Amino acid sequence: MGISLDYGSAKERLLAAIEWAKSARQVPAKWVERTAHIAALESITYTPMLGTALLARATDGRVDALSLKLASGETAYSARTLCHNVLVPASVTHKFSLRTTGREPLNNQPFFRYDRVDQAERVRNPESHAYLVSTLREVNSLSSEESLAALAAFLRQRLRVAQEALKVQLLTEGTGADQLIAAATELLADASEGGKRAQALVAAVANVAFDEVRTRRVNDPSRHFPGDVQAFVKNLPVLAIEVRDKPMAPTEVVQFGSALGRFAVARGLVAALSSGQRPLERDALRAQIWDEQGVLMLFAESIDELLLSALTWCTKPLARVLSDLPNMVAERLRELEVKPATLQLWRQLTEKNKG
Repeated sequence: MGISLDYGSAKERLLAAIEWAKSARQVPAKWVERTAHIAALESITYTPMLGTALLARATDGRVDALSLKLASGETAYSARTLCHNVLVPASVTHKFSLRTTGREPLNNQPFFRYDRVDQAERVRNPESHAYLVSTLREVNSLSSEESLAALAAFLRQRLRVAQEALKVQLLTEGTGADQLIAAATELLADASEGGKRAQALVAAVANVAFDEVRTRRVNDPSRHFPGDVQAFVKNLPVLAIEVRDKPMAPTEVVQFGSALGRFAVARGLVAALSSGQRPLERDALRAQIWDEQGVLMLFAESIDELLLSALTWCTKPLARVLSDLPNMVAERLRELEVKPATLQLWRQLTEKNKG
């Protein structure tokens, strides 16, 4: 049951579509618009879903674009496998944006538990999901060659977005600590994006003191260590940071300390960056967590406290760090898959707040 696609053929069709997208040859405007519309929706996984479906139909015109798993019907295919084996590697090699940097974008909500896209019931925005379903139904009306043309249109739009993101290279010479604090404060005040902005900022600041800093994508199910950001030395976690842009309760600090104890991470930092954060009883919490877990817990309850502490204790030349940090934040924002407009906003804020 189902259609087992030839991934060698799929790669050839994808390369043909990439060459088309990069050429002056016309692509269907309708599919450029469809791609842009889906890319503007809240769910970032809808974009790789559309690209995967178009690639599948371009490879074999019998494929049902709404299928997710091979066993779901006679014309079904494995969308997750095609995406993981062909589309994602090509996005890295040929530098087009899928809106997600994960290796398996379709192993995520709302796709991993269903056999077909139109079976998904537990979706955050039913109207957006309905648009995706209607788009994939339209894909089913395309021939293999028409699907290739639509795929070229998809790729042209995603290549353009990727190129725009690369332009966010900040001119940061002469930037001071106060200017960075002001820009970062405005960035977090503007929107949360589910905590992505605060997490990106903290990861970049951690890189001031540590060479190896890892951060996981928000809501990433593969979580190996406590905290949202971890600093490593010789592949061992030496510091884990819990990042919050919403008020954090003392009990949550204790829970974080307990998790650090279970994973034998000896240092923790609570970055409670919400403007509505009530002062935490640091001394009492630090003493409790040390007594119970043997973990040293540190705190940063504002952006200026976080940034100034990192700038004080780092060993790198201060002028260099202040110059590099805005671009480091931009890279972390890209890594955490913020909206393209956020990168432009960060550029505007850093330029506005330059001395």
